[in-house]
Amino acid sequence: MPSVFRTTKEGLWYDLPMDGRIEAGTLSAVAASLLGDDGSVRIHVISAGAGRNSVFVRESRGGPELTIHVTGEAGNILGGDGYVGVERTCPRVM
Repeated sequence: MPSVFRTTKEGLWYDLPMDGRIEAGTLSAVAASLLGDDGSVRIHVISAGAGRNSVFVRESRGGPELTIHVTGEAGNILGGDGYVGVERTCPRVM
């Protein structure tokens, strides 16, 4: 089964609209697909390293417009190359 997530130096990438999980170093995230119910996917970032963090979601070709809702403090909205993303700065935990 392919992973729905991948990581790069730019951030976390969500490539497939399916359920999935990633655990990589300080990063932990889970995706729950509700496409059959209401057309949405919920991505919960459980933990991430301190500093600037980004999550990118692949836009579907010919599908509805992709909208990202962020709980809490919103960050910069990023886009390009078939992805929409959000960037936030996580505080350093002491």
